Formats: sequence, C-alpha cells, structure tokens
Amino acid sequence: EITGGAAIPVQLEQSIAGIAGAFAEDSETITFGWRYDFHRSAAFKLDISRVDDNLSGESYDLITTGVSLVF
Repeated sequence: EITGGAAIPVQLEQSIAGIAGAFAEDSETITFGWRYDFHRSAAFKLDISRVDDNLSGESYDLITTGVSLVF
C-alpha cells in the first residue's frame, strides 16, 4: 500500500504482483554427501538431494558428481 505518494495504475500493480509471485519459493531439501579420496591430491564426490517444493506439492531427486583436484 502506498500512502502519501503517487498512485500506481492498477494494471502496473497487478504486473508487479505477478512478477513477485513468479519468484516465490518455499522448499525443503535433504542432502547426502559422499567423498572418496582415491589419490592424495584427488577425490571423487557424490551428492544425492531430495527437494520438496511446498508451493506446487512436487518433489524431485538431484544427483551431483564431481572430481576435486588439489595442485
């Protein structure tokens, strides 16, 4: 609500509310991480995450792998 200022046209106000709603986020994440040092300067990493989106009611799993190198 704007007080003591210029009024915002209704169409613009609805557009702003729509844009703000598009970026709304409410989620919960549980992650399990594993690291294996296969060399003194290198490691393999694995992360498994379960994400629950509370706004849409959907959930998904994310698997991430990587290799870390130390020089």
